[in-house]
Amino acid sequence: MTSVAHDRLQAGDLSHRIQIEAPVRTTDSLGQVTRRYRVLATVWAKAEPLSTKAVLEAGHSQAQSLWQFVIRDRKDLKLSTEHRIVFQGAAMSISALVKPIAGVPWIRITAGEGGSVD
Repeated sequence: MTSVAHDRLQAGDLSHRIQIEAPVRTTDSLGQVTRRYRVLATVWAKAEPLSTKAVLEAGHSQAQSLWQFVIRDRKDLKLSTEHRIVFQGAAMSISALVKPIAGVPWIRITAGEGGSVD
């Protein structure tokens, strides 16, 4: 797996479509509060599976499929670990976000498979 410096990404590197979803609390027919998700945005992303070594270095002790996504910074998206990513039909919980720094317009998102697509 090759890693591209995030300040050197070009539009062509963003070759995968992902959905960013936000949690919404609703009430079901029995009056129970449930959590659903609504799509905030569908964006182009660079998607890379993280190696087992990278997963362990990131502090995740359990074996799971972790991915790193890089997207363009968008001021209208206030991302947090409450959001989730849907990629290739799989819902992924966001475990880490690296927000842009001065002069680097990219957000790096680490997400792992888990959860159902509602």
